[in-house]
Amino acid sequence: MKQGKELGEKMMAWMQKNDKAIVDKGLPLGKNMRMTSEGMKAVTNDLNAYVVVEAESAEAVAEMFKDNPHMEIPSSFLDIMEVPQMGM
Repeated sequence: MKQGKELGEKMMAWMQKNDKAIVDKGLPLGKNMRMTSEGMKAVTNDLNAYVVVEAESAEAVAEMFKDNPHMEIPSSFLDIMEVPQMGM
């Protein structure tokens, strides 16, 4: 319990520090379903939360997240995905 509270406090401080770059503070992610032309079925992946940030490059995002409290967890990782502008 103490560890979760400490991580939460560190995460709130990190979010405040990077507030100007954060477009969407995100949410935890639950179990996922995969839909194909054959139907839908439960599948698993390693995703458990998302945050949307605005940055000049993937390297800039990596720099921003290097002191994120979740990076202190040995098995933790970050997938960086670009959201391209579609002109819609």
